[in-house]
Amino acid sequence: NLVATVTKDGEREDLTAEFNNIYTYYNPEDISVTIDVNKSVENTGDKAIGSDGFEFVLSENGDSIAEAVSDENGKAKFELTFTYEDIGKTFTYTVNEKNTGISGVTYDETVYTYVISIDVDDNNNLVATVTKDGEAENLVAEFTNVYTYLEPGDMSNLTVWLLMMTLSGGAVVGLAHTFRRKQRSF
Repeated sequence: NLVATVTKDGEREDLTAEFNNIYTYYNPEDISVTIDVNKSVENTGDKAIGSDGFEFVLSENGDSIAEAVSDENGKAKFELTFTYEDIGKTFTYTVNEKNTGISGVTYDETVYTYVISIDVDDNNNLVATVTKDGEAENLVAEFTNVYTYLEPGDMSNLTVWLLMMTLSGGAVVGLAHTFRRKQRSF
C-alpha cells in the first residue's frame, strides 16, 4: 500500500496554503486635451485687418463653458482637463466664432462638433480619443472671415454689397440644410 505524508513548512497540522496580496489603489494622473483654433481673414478693399482679437466659444449641451481670443498669429485654444472619474465617459462640445459686430467683417458661421472619450490603458494612464465632426484627423477648428473696407458713406460700390448679401444668403441656406440633415441623422 502506498502511504502519503503531507507537511507544510515541516508541520502536519493546518495544511492550508495562504497567499496574501497587497493592493495599492492608484489614481491615474489627470489628462489634458487641447482644442486648437486657427483664424484667418481675407481682406478686400484699400485697408486690411489682422487675424487677432477674434472671439470663439466652447459649449457643452448648448451652454457656453469657455471663451478664447485669437492672438496676433490667429491662434486660440481651449484646454480641457479630465480625471479618473471621467473614465468610460464621452463628452460632446461645439466650437464656434462669436460675432462681435466688427464693421465690414463677414463672420465664419461654421460650428464644429468635438467628441472626446476618456478611457484608461493597460498601464493605468488616462487616454483621450478625440474626433472633430466624426473625423480623427485634422482636429484644428479653422475659421475664415472676409473683411471688406469701404470708405464711410461710400455706397458707390453696389457690386460689393450685392456680393456680400448673396454670400450671406447662401451661407444661411447652407447652414439650414446642414442643420436639417444633422437633425434627421439623430
